[in-house]
Amino acid sequence: IRAPCSAHRTGLAIDLNLGAAPGYRVDDSSDANRLYQTRTPAYRWMVRNARRFGFVNYPYEPWHWEWTG
Repeated sequence: IRAPCSAHRTGLAIDLNLGAAPGYRVDDSSDANRLYQTRTPAYRWMVRNARRFGFVNYPYEPWHWEWTG
């Protein structure tokens, strides 16, 4: 079920494919999968650089980034 107020509907959010821990889907919010994703080069680059481009992360979902301008 999609959230009716999701920032994705406004075009202000993106989900990045950061890969997944073995046995998990890319959008699985299990601790092991989130830990795996936060160790990827793409996630580390986003943490270092996203704010320069106006993006912030939703911490519970490493793949979810929102543009705040």
